Amino acid sequence: MSNFPIASFYFSVDYGGEIQFQDITGIGAEYDVDEVVNGYFNGSIVKIPKKLKFTPIVMKKGIMKTEQLKSLMNDIGNVNKNLKDKVSAHKKDITIHLKDEKGAISMTFKLIEAIPIKYNISKFNAQENSIAIEELSFVYKNIEIS
Repeated sequence: MSNFPIASFYFSVDYGGEIQFQDITGIGAEYDVDEVVNGYFNGSIVKIPKKLKFTPIVMKKGIMKTEQLKSLMNDIGNVNKNLKDKVSAHKKDITIHLKDEKGAISMTFKLIEAIPIKYNISKFNAQENSIAIEELSFVYKNIEIS
């Protein structure tokens, strides 16, 4: 184990099979807080944590000819029976492995019961030399870090 911080550029994503992504943002959690006036200490404000909420995760990759992620969004969008049943059927865990320079797993982030909420494609611009990017956003119930 080295004394250097873990690099962020070497990772893998498992979402019912390994999918290659270029960029992942939004892994995190925060508490909602209530502000309560404390009359005992000259009207100072005390912040009291309420509930923990998890920030949506956004994953980006170059558009490939695979239909796996696009068909997932279409399945959820085409509601022809109970919405709750359709969404529940698509809840999956997302596992992100952060790897060291030798390819060994350094950390694992497991996003529990992730549901896709947004699919977006980057702009097309004939004056730029860039690849087309697809972006997927997910919400999740909990996160396990190991």
